[in-house]
Amino acid sequence: MGRKNEIFKDVFFIVLLVFFFFAFGKETFASNARSVNSRISISNLPNSQELLGKIKEFSPSPTSNWSSMCVKKVFFRKSDIPDVAIVTFEAEQGNPYVSFHILRFVDHRWKVAFTKGKDFMYFEGLKVGKALKNGTQQVIVYCHEGSGDYLYYFMIGQVNGKLGVLLSDMESGTEDDDVWPNGQIYFYDGGILISAGSQGTLFKWNGKKFVKRPYILRPNLKNLKKGDVVIAYKFLDNGDFSAIPVPSSGTFGGGQALWSLNGVPFESNTVLKIKVGNRIYLDRQNFNDAVEYLYWDSEYFKFDFLHRCLTALKTGKTDIGIANRYATFGSVDYLVDIEK
Repeated sequence: MGRKNEIFKDVFFIVLLVFFFFAFGKETFASNARSVNSRISISNLPNSQELLGKIKEFSPSPTSNWSSMCVKKVFFRKSDIPDVAIVTFEAEQGNPYVSFHILRFVDHRWKVAFTKGKDFMYFEGLKVGKALKNGTQQVIVYCHEGSGDYLYYFMIGQVNGKLGVLLSDMESGTEDDDVWPNGQIYFYDGGILISAGSQGTLFKWNGKKFVKRPYILRPNLKNLKKGDVVIAYKFLDNGDFSAIPVPSSGTFGGGQALWSLNGVPFESNTVLKIKVGNRIYLDRQNFNDAVEYLYWDSEYFKFDFLHRCLTALKTGKTDIGIANRYATFGSVDYLVDIEK
């Protein structure tokens, strides 16, 4: 009799577990399954013909040849599942077009939530970062065009539940009407930095729109090491000359960096002797209308745009130059001798 009671208890416990699973565990299991399916969909996104087929609905020509160029995951909103920014290339009767789309996972499938159609023909890259104060991400689409390598861009973000263009040089009402030859764009200091050379504009979100202020990039000289070089200079306001060297001095990083020769600022055509691994810092010390243009050889230097320094890569003799892009004379040039 005791054995029958034990068997009855075991069967009753198993039945109870099954009941609890169907009563409470079904939704949890389904939720986990959806989450797994979402992750699988996202991981397969770059090769998803279904998604390209969705985007193709925006094309006026059903015979167009579509392909994916670039894909980035972006958290435009606070969600466990990211949205996806995708750039596609369309070849229609020999004419190339580039278009930008945002895909969002809604009701267990991917849908097109935003598109810019065929507003621009060239594409260089997507940058993802944070420029709003709510912790969400935004994406920058950019390219360079023309003989001046002019920067063209737009930035997409979500505000008050709506996806849209928050900052652009191409769209009215988005705050940037400047021209940026050789322009660079970065997520920087909680905002967006756009710069031509060391001088540019920093855009910060005020809760409703981006507001801008002039900004100049200067190197952080706290990490100088022995053998590094700092070139300090200014651009003249009248624009007759590109740049003039200015005196400066200081000891940082546990060693004496080279700022000048015998207390005299580096003059043009000065020979700078450095070693592989040393850096040349470019410290522009005034803000005006002069558009800085830097000449350097990528075979010998790696340039860090944000930190304004050239790092020596190999031995040899080369040169660097600093000029006003729109001045016809007056550049400051230096000969560089790189040793082991």
